[in-house]
This record gives sequence, structure tokens and C-alpha cells, in this order.
Amino acid sequence: MNKKAAKETKRFRSHAPAKGLRLSPKELDILEEEMADPGAAQRNASFLHDRLCQDKKLIPFLFNPNLLPLIMQSIRGELTANSALTRTAVKEEDVIRQLVKTLAEEFDAFALLDHWIPYMKELKIKRRKKTLIWAIGELIQTLHTKQPLERSVVFTTLVNASVTNAYMIMSEVRQLLEGKEPFLFDYQKVMNDQLTERDLYRILSYMNPQLINYHLLVSLTATLVFEAVKKPFGLRFYRILHYPSSVPAAPSKLILLSPAYQPETPESSKEELHEKLAKALTQDLIEEYSVVTVKEIVSAIKTAAFGELEPAALQTHLNAATFSLLFYPRENLFLLTLYQKSGEQAEALNPPDELNDIIEIKNSPDNPTVYRRYADRLFDKSEFRGAHQAYLRVKELLPEPDETLENRLRELEEKFKAEAARAEEQTDSTLSTV
Repeated sequence: MNKKAAKETKRFRSHAPAKGLRLSPKELDILEEEMADPGAAQRNASFLHDRLCQDKKLIPFLFNPNLLPLIMQSIRGELTANSALTRTAVKEEDVIRQLVKTLAEEFDAFALLDHWIPYMKELKIKRRKKTLIWAIGELIQTLHTKQPLERSVVFTTLVNASVTNAYMIMSEVRQLLEGKEPFLFDYQKVMNDQLTERDLYRILSYMNPQLINYHLLVSLTATLVFEAVKKPFGLRFYRILHYPSSVPAAPSKLILLSPAYQPETPESSKEELHEKLAKALTQDLIEEYSVVTVKEIVSAIKTAAFGELEPAALQTHLNAATFSLLFYPRENLFLLTLYQKSGEQAEALNPPDELNDIIEIKNSPDNPTVYRRYADRLFDKSEFRGAHQAYLRVKELLPEPDETLENRLRELEEKFKAEAARAEEQTDSTLSTV
């Protein structure tokens, strides 16, 4: 047994469980009865597997459904390489067996017991309570006898249930993106303002309590559109004005080169870069993010993909992008990738007359003068929303208030208020004629 497991076992022996974690005399009687029954393991393992996949309070203890397939793919690759030498086929049970062994090495069974015991005490249905008592007892026995966790029937069942859950989510995400039952999701409903709150809640009800896992897989799938569509697409530069400060400054001579020829980011700093990009994205989009933003992005993808993809493939990609964009968590990998590529390919995504401004901002990301020149250009072109964003960035960078800048911001904000008032009047007028 490895040192970590030995240390954990020692901690278990020396740790006096809290009162809420002790089994009652009645629960101990049930445990003794189940442990003495030769057929209990097979009977309870099958039922526990189903409960782990269905019980909303047990599902959170399954292994991450988005990481699990990646781990299995790695294991399958290693086994395939070894099988080439022995000329034997790799079987799925071999992959699962190795998966159980791999996951057992870092698994904290004590943390699981700390959650399962209180939940078991809440259960009223005898069959469910008895099965969980057996599972708790089997884990405790494994720990006390210093047996490798991979030999535990309960741990193996937990891994198998996690695999079942991961495949189930993958299958249902495929149904979601293909617009099939029960989801019936279609990005065009969002584009045409036809997706109601009731429709959205109905779709989400099939995903609870694993909405985060579903969304992460959808956002991962949505990033495939960057490989499928060769023409660049993304956000205008005035939507990503914190991007230049979040990435390492590139030498001037490389600024116009394709991202493929840029120096590769060292592995050690990729996580730090990810965090900086996520922070910059939030600063740029959190206040402006809306369904309008979603529509703009989806329209950009659709335009770039024109003539490149078959209708069915395009529909799937747009469904993935749209569903991913309907939510704004930090884990939205599609939005983060879009934000990063919008910065990398800014020269190709913005009008030619803005090229010099963009290059200067990238080279001097904390210089308010270059942002102000960019803002003035947008203002002169009557791109007032973009100009407003750029002027706000100037204000953020200036060491002290600037009266001219404040006047320009007030001018734009008054303009936006007047536009909103006219739009509201027009809506009221239209409604009165219906």
C-alpha cells in the first residue's frame, strides 16, 4: 500500500469521529447482518450503482465526468502500446481495472465517509438506507484491514457509476446539440427571440444537478468550431480592451505574424495566463454581456463558416456555441477561447483604418494616449458604443481626472439615454396600434 494510503489509515485510526458520524446500535445491527450475508455484495453493489447515478445528493460524489474520458483515453493508449508487444487486444474491462487502480491512488475515502454517513441517517426508505450502510461498512472494513482501495467493491462501484454517468452526459449533450428530444434546442430560437424562459428551464431541468458538467462539455465541444472554420471570427477590438494587458508583450517585429509563428507560451505560465485572460474577459464583458452579445458572436461564426460547412455540421456547431454563451461562468472555455483568439487575430477582425491603433495598443497596453487615439477614431466614425468603451479604458488608465474626457463620456451617455427613450416610445406606439 502506498505511503498516502498508509497515512490516511493511520489518521482514520487516531481520529475520533464526530457524534453525527457514529453509527447507531440499530445501524450497526443492519451492518453486521449485511456483512455476514455472502450475497450482499453483489446485490448491494448493483443497487448502489443505480443510486449513485440517480440520487441528486450522491451524484456530486462521482468522479468528474469531463476528466474521466480523458483519463480513460490515456490509459487505453498505454494499454494499446503494451498490447502491440504481446499481440493481445485491449478490452474495456482492462481499461476500467486500470482506471480503478489509478483513481484509488489519490482518493480520500475518509472525506467520502464524512458525507455519506450523515446522508445515510437522513434516508427514510429502508432499501436505500440498508445499501448505504453496507457501503459505509465495506469502506470502513477496507480501511481498517489496510487493503488497497482498488479492491473495495464500493470504490469499484463508485468508479463504474462515474463512467456510466460520464457516458450518459456525453450522449445527452450529443442529443442537445443535434436538437433532439427531450431538449429540442435550436440556436435560431435565440437569434429570433423565440426561446422563452419556460423553454430554457425545461431544458435545464434535464441537466440538474449536473448543469455545470453539461455546460463544460458543451463549451468544450463548442471550441471545435475554431478548427472547423478556417476564416477568423471574433469580437471587435473595443470589446476586448483589457486583453493586451493580460498577455505577454510580443516583440514589435512579430506583432503582425500569424499566431502559429508566435513564441509558444511556456507550460509553467499557461495556468497563470489562463487566469489573467479570465480576469480580463470579465472586466471587458461582464457589464456589456447580454443576448445581444450572444447574437453578435453567433452571427460572426455563421458568416465566417459560410460555404465551409455542411448545414447539419454548421447547425451543431452553432447550437454548441449558442448554448455555451447563454451562461457566463468562468469555466466557459468557448468564450475564453473566443476572447483570446479575438486578441490574437485582432488585425484581421477589425477595419484596416484601426490597424495602427491596435498595434500601438498591443505594444503599449498601459498607455492611455494610444487608447484615446483609438477612441477618437471610433467616435469620428460614429461608432459611439465602441468609442465609449475605449474612453472608459482611458479613464481607467489615467492617473488623475480629465475634464475633456469626462465631458465626452457624459455626451455619449446622454446620447445613449436619448436613444433608449426613443426606442421605448416607439415600442409603446407600436403596442398601442395592435
